[in-house]
Amino acid sequence: VRREARDAIDRIDPPAEVLLQNLGNILDAAEPSNAAAAVMTLAELGEAVVPGLCRALEDDRTRYWAVLTLGEIGPAAADAVEPLAKLLSHPHAEVRTQAAVALGEIGAAAKPQAAMLAKLLKSDPESSVRYASAYALGMIGDKAAVDEALVPALDDDDAFLRVAGAWAL
Repeated sequence: VRREARDAIDRIDPPAEVLLQNLGNILDAAEPSNAAAAVMTLAELGEAVVPGLCRALEDDRTRYWAVLTLGEIGPAAADAVEPLAKLLSHPHAEVRTQAAVALGEIGAAAKPQAAMLAKLLKSDPESSVRYASAYALGMIGDKAAVDEALVPALDDDDAFLRVAGAWAL
């Protein structure tokens, strides 16, 4: 059913605003399993939906889901690096966490954000943001950020952060 829905969206090719409005309506009322299916359906559309998802990052109703979807798209979502980077300073830890994970999933194209991720790894008050930043730095593979942030994380008091830092290295 998801595949047919994805193919129908692709064939209909609705304007991004219509797609995003409907996405917001669906996700507002969705149970988690249905929301996950919607995210995967959009992610399967790949690079074509990245511009619309970047616009969805600006809307409170769709922001979180757009971040998750961009992460699922991965390297093909390279055009979303800058909009995602803006979310690294978002007031909600869940948004910062998922933005860091999405940048990690995008990979090498997110390298310009390595310094900000290193800063979050060292100083964000939320452990989930710090873990996600370690993951992202490991996926991005920026040597300077590794030296600056991941190596010191190996001596952190947080055991899980030490493991995440070691994995990322």
